[in-house]
Amino acid sequence: LKLLVAVLGFGAIYMTTSKGMMVSFMLMVIWLFLMPKAQKRTIGISIVAGLFLVQVLLPFAALALQVSPQAVYSAPGVLSSFADRIANTWPNAFALLDEPQFWLLGRGVGAIGVPQQFSEDYLRFNSGDNMFMYMFVTFGPLAFYYFGLAAITLLRNVCPIRKQGLTLVPFLIVGVGYSLTINMFEESFFTALLGWAIATAWLSRGAKGMSQVNSN
Repeated sequence: LKLLVAVLGFGAIYMTTSKGMMVSFMLMVIWLFLMPKAQKRTIGISIVAGLFLVQVLLPFAALALQVSPQAVYSAPGVLSSFADRIANTWPNAFALLDEPQFWLLGRGVGAIGVPQQFSEDYLRFNSGDNMFMYMFVTFGPLAFYYFGLAAITLLRNVCPIRKQGLTLVPFLIVGVGYSLTINMFEESFFTALLGWAIATAWLSRGAKGMSQVNSN
């Protein structure tokens, strides 16, 4: 049954252009079905932490590589959408920071994604297609703080030996992995999912603190 679910999931994702979901689904299946129970927590934390790091590095790597837009047409079909992000989407998102102050403060809320279509900058519409990229255009360097705060809060609350923390792992693998190549903030389902995960982590953090106070 587990194999059937995995095969059907891979098949359904392969027929879409959501290759970020394919990677995150593969990692989630490996973690959920193949990892030894005693090591699930450690391996899960490592996978989620790695995905958060890749989330930050991907747009900057695309900016540094300066891949020609023509590379999109020569890329294998299964990688065409990813190649488009490397060659066009992420470099063009950085191009929205076209004033020196934007690199310090960001362009502000509404400067990227759907809201951009209702501004004077609608001709340079850019979906961002990466959660950190979206935050960096909006907040500038403060994105490192906001993104890091969410990542650390979540990872710290997966660490305790408690069932609630462990159940966050598959949701985080899928959510953070998928948002490598999509605009998570404008995906209603995944925004709710990520919000739930952060809220659960934060509340469990408070509950842990209260239990420590009571024990003292």
